[in-house]
Amino acid sequence: MSTLIIPAAGLATRLRPLSNNSSKCMVPVNGKPIISYILDRVGTLFSQIVVVYGKSDDTVRFCRNKYSHLNIEFVHQETAEGPLHAVYCAMESLNLDSSQLTIWLGDTIVTDYVPSGKTEMVVHEVPDWSRWCMMSRDGELFDKPEDQPPTNLALVGIYTFDDSSKAKSITSEIIFSKVKVRGEYQLSQLISAYGDSNVVETKEWFDCGDLPSLYESSSRLLKKFACRPDSSVDIDLVACTFKKTGDRCRNESFWYKNIPARVKPFVPAIYETSETSYTMELLNGTTVADMLLFEDLTKDNIQFIIRRCRRIS
Repeated sequence: MSTLIIPAAGLATRLRPLSNNSSKCMVPVNGKPIISYILDRVGTLFSQIVVVYGKSDDTVRFCRNKYSHLNIEFVHQETAEGPLHAVYCAMESLNLDSSQLTIWLGDTIVTDYVPSGKTEMVVHEVPDWSRWCMMSRDGELFDKPEDQPPTNLALVGIYTFDDSSKAKSITSEIIFSKVKVRGEYQLSQLISAYGDSNVVETKEWFDCGDLPSLYESSSRLLKKFACRPDSSVDIDLVACTFKKTGDRCRNESFWYKNIPARVKPFVPAIYETSETSYTMELLNGTTVADMLLFEDLTKDNIQFIIRRCRRIS
């Protein structure tokens, strides 16, 4: 019985204010919670799914409503003792056999990986090795090393084990030993103890660990799935600006240049417009999807909205 465990109990302090009132996996990326990117892609591939939640039960309520067709069980991690402890909480509620187990962290979006049933660690090339748990192509692990390792591949948060009962036994031994790494039970402990792993490199990892990464991932996902092929989005978190460029930006520029004065406080300030681009303010906590609210509206529709806004104001 193939099993998917999604540890989703993190507090997401690096995503505030977007995560002030939600769990990390419920932070919207282009209007869609992170956990939806996981369940929409691979949810139907597993016979049982366990979502581990923390202080907030928003993930439980959302998944029960939207994913009632999936066999999802929800487990509460009462004490925050690390990602491996969250996995252990899930394992304790399951009868695991020797089939496939996949652990997919609740803040990880990958669009080009499907578990094969083998023991696989998904990696991606990163420029800053010091922030990550690194792994070489032959499976050697370097858990947030102090010195530069002989690899630039980081584990992205997806781990598949070919024998779920073996993974559970190893995890239990680690928890009972009370040996922690950096004050928590880490997935690197399970990976190291489990043995040989196949390294699978993804080209489509969308990191959502902090605000800069989240905005960058939002832009890339828009380009891949939603943004028009002739458009591009650039976000500058230092200058707090959002710039969209494309051959068909004139309609959106028309909207922002002609918006009624009494409506302006309710939309981001526009700094610069042209026939092919516009630049506007990016307020702290605003999603990329919010910035593209008027994308693809025709000039006639925008004029109609402006007339209605003037009547209301």
